Amino acid sequence: MGFIQLNEDFIFIEPFNDTMAILGHPHRLYRQKRSTEGKVREKSALHSHPCGVISDKGRQRSKKPGENRRERRYSYKLPQEYNIETVVVADPAMVSYHGADAARRFILTILNMVFNLFQHKSLGVQVHLRVIKLVLLHETPADLYIGHHGEKMLESFCKWQHEEFGRKNDIHLEMSTSWGEDGASVDAAILITR
Repeated sequence: MGFIQLNEDFIFIEPFNDTMAILGHPHRLYRQKRSTEGKVREKSALHSHPCGVISDKGRQRSKKPGENRRERRYSYKLPQEYNIETVVVADPAMVSYHGADAARRFILTILNMVFNLFQHKSLGVQVHLRVIKLVLLHETPADLYIGHHGEKMLESFCKWQHEEFGRKNDIHLEMSTSWGEDGASVDAAILITR
């Protein structure tokens, strides 16, 4: 799974069948446009060629009343750049369902999309999402509740991540990067569940 961003369009790439992506196997492409009317998706059909994109030429677009002129949004650039240093944690259900390698690729693809959304000019400021640590849990830690009760899970994760990442405390799990010289803590922690 992956994507390509072209101006305001995203072209997503995924295996045609729900199997793992293997070189030489057919993949499908679909385009997603940002529009004022909502998101428009177009899926390609796999006929005689393994790839292709369906064009939207000739398609009638509905206009809303008063939509004759285009309103312009202005953005301004602030001199500062902001960095959000994050730790991302995938729960055991996510890791066991997708497998460690596929879960890692899936999470990094989603975070790349989020990073690109933060780069949009309309924000008026540059925000960089930096993944400091990606943790794939193969077993649930004893002091972390992961279940169907959202509020309880969020509270438990907040406490757990503060103990693990809120101070200089390098844990040795699936994948980690160095904290750097100063051992600084992260700005945000993200829990990804299935």
